[in-house]
Amino acid sequence: MDPFRPAPQFDGTGFQRWKVLIQAHLQATGLNVWRVVSEGMKNNGHQDKQHDVTAKCIILSSLSDNVFNRVYSCKNAKELWKTIIENHEGTEDVANEKYYVLIDKLNSFKQLDEENAKSMYSRLNTLVNEINSLGVKQIENTELIRKIFHSLRRADYDLVITILYEKELNTLTPIQVLNKVITHELRNDIKTKAPLSSSTHSALACKQLKKLKKMAIKDRSSDEEEEEARSSSYDDKVPMNLNLYKQVKKMNKCLKKINLIGYMVFLKNGPHHQLMKVEKKFNKNKEKKEKKPKHESFATFGE
Repeated sequence: MDPFRPAPQFDGTGFQRWKVLIQAHLQATGLNVWRVVSEGMKNNGHQDKQHDVTAKCIILSSLSDNVFNRVYSCKNAKELWKTIIENHEGTEDVANEKYYVLIDKLNSFKQLDEENAKSMYSRLNTLVNEINSLGVKQIENTELIRKIFHSLRRADYDLVITILYEKELNTLTPIQVLNKVITHELRNDIKTKAPLSSSTHSALACKQLKKLKKMAIKDRSSDEEEEEARSSSYDDKVPMNLNLYKQVKKMNKCLKKINLIGYMVFLKNGPHHQLMKVEKKFNKNKEKKEKKPKHESFATFGE
C-alpha cells in the first residue's frame, strides 16, 4: 500500500473510530510499520528506522492543527502513538476509571420500547467496543450473548431466549444469536412502539401542567374556604346584630367613665353575654385604711 495515501483524519473528536482506522491503515502499509508503533524499534538498523519514519509521517499527517501542536515534538512513532493515546484516553488510572463507568452502563443496559433487536444490538455493540478499546478487560462473546438475552424485552422474547439458552453458548457467536432473535421477530410480528414526537411530548407536558395548575388552585381554594370557615365559626355561634353592637358601644363608654373614677374593670367572654367585674383601685402612696370587705359588682349585658 502506498504510504503517502491519505490517512484517516483526526480532529480531536471520535477518537475510538480514528484509532481503529489508523491502525488498519498502518498495518496495510506494512506489518513492520505497525510493529514499530506498537512495540518500538528492535534495533537502530536502517530498515527499522525507515519503518519508524514512515509510521510517524502517516500519523502526523492524519492530525488536525490542534492535535498536531500537542504531539509533534515526539521523537519516534511509538512515543507519538503513546502520547496521543494518553491525551485522548488518559493514563492507566483514567482508563481503569472509564472502564468501571462503562461497565455500570453495560450492567444497566436495556432494550428500549422503540427498538428492535438489530437496533438494540448496534447500541450494545458500540458500548462493548468502547470498553474493549480501553485495554483493561475484554468482554468475551459468551458474556456479550448473555447480555443480549438479559437486555431483550421479556414479554416479547421469552420463547427464543429459552430455546437459545438450551444450547451451548460457547458454540454461538453474537451475530448468530442476533439472527435467531430477528427471525423470531419476523415470525411473531413483533412491532416496536413508535417514539413520541416532539409535538406529542409538548402536548403531554402542557396537559400535565394544566392538571397540576388545577390541582394547585383547588388546594388553595379549599385552604381558603377552611380558613374562612374557621374565622367565621365563632361569628356563626355568636351573631353580632345591630342591637348587640349598640350595647357594646354603650358599655365601652361606661367602662371609660368607671376607669376614670378609679375602679378596675375585668371582662369575661361568654357566648352571648359579657360578664364584668368591678373592684376599687387603691392608691399605694396613701396610708391604707382599715380593711373592709371588698365590694364587687357584676354586670351582664347582651341581647
